[in-house]
Amino acid sequence: KQYIEKMTPADVKLVSLGSAPPEILERLHFLGGSEPLRGDEARAYYGREDDLIDEHARHVEQVKSFLLRKNADGTMEGGADLNIVYAAFNGSGRRGVPRILAELGCRRVWSISGLDPLNGFFPAFRSDPGREQQPDPGDPRAAKVALDELEKDVRRRDRGERGYESCISWGEADILIGTDPDADRCGVVVKPPPRYAAELERRPTLRAAPGHVLVYADDIWTLLLWYRLHVEIEREGSILDADRKFIALSHTTTDMIARLARKHGLGVLKTWVGFAWLS
Repeated sequence: KQYIEKMTPADVKLVSLGSAPPEILERLHFLGGSEPLRGDEARAYYGREDDLIDEHARHVEQVKSFLLRKNADGTMEGGADLNIVYAAFNGSGRRGVPRILAELGCRRVWSISGLDPLNGFFPAFRSDPGREQQPDPGDPRAAKVALDELEKDVRRRDRGERGYESCISWGEADILIGTDPDADRCGVVVKPPPRYAAELERRPTLRAAPGHVLVYADDIWTLLLWYRLHVEIEREGSILDADRKFIALSHTTTDMIARLARKHGLGVLKTWVGFAWLS
């Protein structure tokens, strides 16, 4: 705060890395992926090649730390048996999400081809006035777009087109995961159990049809919390130190999470929206 109050735009100067003094360069941390720059491009590291931070590897290890049931090699128990369809919605998750799933041990992942290339115009979605669609994985219309695009891939597979041999149809899939364009939100589509599917035959909705149901983010978070609590009770007989644990959530998140937490003796802390408040 003291710097914000004292500084003005006139105090901000642009300095190239090449002309920056050594004491400044020593304070820099280069964040990147698992494939460092090579050749002439590597000069951009300015002698800090030994200090590169592989954010991809760190992120994968962080995700793995959340697994409750693991194989001996640290991968997800049952992951190799899952048939997963992924929809990048023409966004940045197109490489990262399949890579993380592979690191978790999920061997059968099909990325829907029409939703995979980076494209900020989102060609699979309508943009004409009054009929606009958004690449929001929590929108039932986006789920319908993903399933329609998947069906196109299946037809290509059935025609014997190259590159589609490993395509997974919705009938073969266990789950469809979609991420928004910057891959910080997701939606999940699953198949309803037979009894629920029969009811949907009579009363289909935009969110749910006999063959698929979009699970909203609030429901996903509630299920994840329930599962973590269930596993701890299964292993320990109860929630250990429940009176010292709490759940933090933004005020826009479902109260189902708060009710579930309180039911198991956990505290609840509601915050404003934003990662900074939650952290």
